[in-house]
Amino acid sequence: MFNTLSGKLFASYLIVILITVLIIGLLFSNVLGDYIINAKAKNLENKALEISQVTETYFSENINPKLYMRFLRAVSRSINSSVIVANKDGRIMAAAFDGVDGITKDISDNMMNMMRYIRIPAVYINKINEGNKVIAIEKMENINQTMITIGVPVQLNNKIFGGIFLYSPIDDITGVLTSMYVVLIIVVILALFLASIISAYLSRLIIRPLKEMSRIAIAMAKGNYKVKVNFESDDEIGRLARSLNYLASESERLEKMRRDFVANVSHELRTPLTAIRGFMEPLIDGTVTDKADIERYHKIIYDETLRMQRLINDLLDLSRLQSGKMAINMHPVILSELIKNVIAKMKPQADNKGIQLIYNCPSNMSPVMADEDRIQQVLMILIDNGIKYTGTGGSVVVAAEEGRDFVTVKVSDTGVGIPAEDLEYIWDRFYKADKARGKDGAGLGLAIAKEIIQLHGGSVGVKSQIGQGSVFQFTIKKAKK
Repeated sequence: MFNTLSGKLFASYLIVILITVLIIGLLFSNVLGDYIINAKAKNLENKALEISQVTETYFSENINPKLYMRFLRAVSRSINSSVIVANKDGRIMAAAFDGVDGITKDISDNMMNMMRYIRIPAVYINKINEGNKVIAIEKMENINQTMITIGVPVQLNNKIFGGIFLYSPIDDITGVLTSMYVVLIIVVILALFLASIISAYLSRLIIRPLKEMSRIAIAMAKGNYKVKVNFESDDEIGRLARSLNYLASESERLEKMRRDFVANVSHELRTPLTAIRGFMEPLIDGTVTDKADIERYHKIIYDETLRMQRLINDLLDLSRLQSGKMAINMHPVILSELIKNVIAKMKPQADNKGIQLIYNCPSNMSPVMADEDRIQQVLMILIDNGIKYTGTGGSVVVAAEEGRDFVTVKVSDTGVGIPAEDLEYIWDRFYKADKARGKDGAGLGLAIAKEIIQLHGGSVGVKSQIGQGSVFQFTIKKAKK
């Protein structure tokens, strides 16, 4: 049972509740015990003061001894305590306890009997003679009982005559505490019973979505990415469920991209291979004899091999970039000159489609720290992208803005634009916004551009609206002066 998470949670809840109840119970019993003892001591002290006043009257006004003893007996019985009246030397003058009472001058035999049991410590007599009270809890060995002892002074003619001592057993307090411990044990048992029910329910409540997520994870491992966790909550488990659902959605999307990529690469390779085979066969069997046709066939075969080479190079570049194995040669680069050179190379391609390729960069730009060849590759990817998806009569503008630490390069086109739902994924490898961006290529160019810029410590971005063109941009660090 305790090898499972639900079992561990169940045991944890029970242990925490048990410890909490025990601590609270013990603290409460100690506090209650102290309160009862203090309350009893205060009550005894009040009774002792009352006896002290009556005793002063008794000795000063010669009250009838029988009335005095009747008073002492009544007080003794009412508070279940022994009452001792002693002089300043500790000699017992009167007493009432356990059915034995008397006054020294009248009942000497009883007083001798009491003296066998009661011994007032000298330290108590000294405190009384100093005008102080006595409050103590002690075990009396001769009667094998723990007693609360209260002592107060008695004055005659403004002089300390002796003291009133009350001895009260704490058996009743012990009985209360014992009863309370029994109640505490019953409460602990009931708390554990209720806690076990609640803990089992809470454990299952927590474990249920985790089991569901485990099932979903196994399904995803088997290639089923359409499964979802049906659990809504704002706590950590809810966030985990949403993360797993997001993982499933992303895995499904990436799996679709992978399949599309394989299909695209297969198509990209099959098309030139089919063309190469189609033009090689007549050359091999000699059916083509015209020199001009032979040269044209050779040119087509050569172009198709270049097309395959570009695709393979793109795949290798992306693999090296993502694995961190591509080395870059960083040095100060005059970005405006690099952009001019790239535009010059791309201009024939733009002219063939009737597209204006416009340079719009300040001439006094600060140099950037970059690998010139790789940044040229990024520019060619973005400009080629703009030309490819801009119609005749449109334009592609390459602009640059200098900031404090970075230079921002923007490539804007007046093409068909990109759907909003595709913008988030446009830089992902293998991704193609087919409806808006055509179906040529394997969808690797923008992914390569992003990896190169990130390798330079910059960032990429895109803004686009359907029918209004797109703006691709990247940032690159300025060279330190």
